[in-house]
Order: sequence, then structure tokens, then C-alpha cells
Amino acid sequence: MRDEFTELEDLLTRLRREHEQLLTLIERKRQALRASAPAVVAEVCQSENRHIQAIGALEKRRQVVVGQLTQRTIPGAKQPARLSDLAAAAPASQGKRLMGLHAVLRDLVMKVQRENRINRQATEGLVRHIRGVMESVGQALSQAGTYGRRGIQQGPVPLASTLSITG
Repeated sequence: MRDEFTELEDLLTRLRREHEQLLTLIERKRQALRASAPAVVAEVCQSENRHIQAIGALEKRRQVVVGQLTQRTIPGAKQPARLSDLAAAAPASQGKRLMGLHAVLRDLVMKVQRENRINRQATEGLVRHIRGVMESVGQALSQAGTYGRRGIQQGPVPLASTLSITG
């Protein structure tokens, strides 16, 4: 039983590290978005994906270990035990470490979610801006008329056909 508690502690530690690294990448992506550096954004997204895959694998293993510990500490349990219940069944010092890791990890997960939400909103705003610029450029360069509210074609947008390079 002690080995499974040790494995659970190790898994929580590794999950904490992965989330910390993910948080660093999220900030790096935000800076790349601000700097309009698409190559850096793409690189960061690939790194984020690797960390997310690692988190997924660690989480699957954590669920297995929690299931095993549940069966040993609460025979006949229908659902996996809560970490607080497992920590109470662990040796005292290890139980405290498990609860500490759990609290840190919970905070990190919430922070990752919040920071991802901020990045998503910034990206959506940037996409809306770019679409607006593209529509404006398209309308300015188009000889075709545009349709108004009533579905009636409006006259073409006048284009400047000459360029003066003198002051």
C-alpha cells in the first residue's frame, strides 16, 4: 500500500511540474501574440500539445492508482475515493504532502484554465480585427458594387487610379 501512495505522490508532483511548464508556455504564447510572431506561436502550440499529452498520460495513471488505493483502503467502494480520504489513510507525513500537492495542483489547473481563456479571447479579437481589415481592403480594391441593407446593389467604391509622388 505504501508503494501506491508513493506512486500517487510522484504522479501529483509530475502533474504539478507539467502544469507549471504549461503555464510558462501560455505566457510565452501571449507574448508572441502581442509581438505578432506567428512562428513562435506555432512552436509554442506544439510544445503545449506535448505537455497536454503528458498530462493526459499522467492523469490516466493517477486514476488507476487511485482506483487501486480505493479498493485497498475502502473495500467495496463503488466510486474512487477522494484524495482527502486517501491522504487520511496514508502515513501521516505522506498524507500531508499529498494534500499539499493536491492544493497546489488544483490552483495551477485553475490558473491554466484562466490564462488559456484570456489567450483565446485575445486570439478571437485579433482574428476579428484581421477579418475587418481584410474586408475593408477587399471593398476598397473591388470594382464590384456592394449590397446594402435592403439587398439592393450599391454603386462601386471609387478607386484612386493615379498616384502622385510629388509633394
